[in-house]
Amino acid sequence: MEVPFSIQHLTLLISSLTLPQILFSSADDERLYFDMPSTGFLTQDTSDDTVLFFPGKVAEEMMTLLTAGENNLISEYGHDHAFTQQKDQSYALRTNCYGFAAIVLTVTFPGAYREIESVMHDTACQTPVSFDGIPCPFHYVNAIKTTRLHYWERILSIMDCQAGDLLVYLSPGYTLSETPQKKTERTGTHIMFVESLKERAKDNFYHVRVVDCTRRPHSRKYDSRWKGKGSKGGVGQSSVFIKPINKERVELRWSMKSRLIHDKDLYILRPLSRE
Repeated sequence: MEVPFSIQHLTLLISSLTLPQILFSSADDERLYFDMPSTGFLTQDTSDDTVLFFPGKVAEEMMTLLTAGENNLISEYGHDHAFTQQKDQSYALRTNCYGFAAIVLTVTFPGAYREIESVMHDTACQTPVSFDGIPCPFHYVNAIKTTRLHYWERILSIMDCQAGDLLVYLSPGYTLSETPQKKTERTGTHIMFVESLKERAKDNFYHVRVVDCTRRPHSRKYDSRWKGKGSKGGVGQSSVFIKPINKERVELRWSMKSRLIHDKDLYILRPLSRE
């Protein structure tokens, strides 16, 4: 079952941010992704399985489609990032959680995205670059913990989060190995955008509405991607319930009715618009 990708998932998030205008990355911002072909937004060199992805260009094209009244977009989850026009003239966005984060940030806070990207490459001797060259959740956490950043602020309490903040979680003790992760590797890490902080739930859990891209719906009740049996992932809206434990350690669950509680290290990062 394909997941209808309402462009509202992206634009509602963008419109909730207090920005004077929507900014797109310039051609110079794609310098780390080589030369973009004129025929598309992604190419794949089958000779060495190299994927070239341009989050800024994808974001710009998606916004162009929006302003033209297009609403026939489909979202899929995958590590082989792509934004393509289908035979039926619909558009398909296929990416993962941090590919979606890159797309949103290049629209809303291009300086913040470039800064994370720059730190990832500057610290490559200590922390490997991701297999696709796009900062993954660990790179965001590594940057905020090790570098004095100009375009980012760390928020220490879930009670202080606001629309547009990034929630990044890692499994306790997780670190990237000297060998970059593979496309199929499950790491127990995730990155998502805050849409709103809702009411406080029972047992000291905080209810947060988020926008993210995930392998499968997080829950049946709260996830917009749940369409019944066989539902797949992609971009959508969901709820997450977070209980602070100690410093960054939290208990996390996707439904208050679920018995499954995840122990995670959670980092709340706020991108900033600065000169």
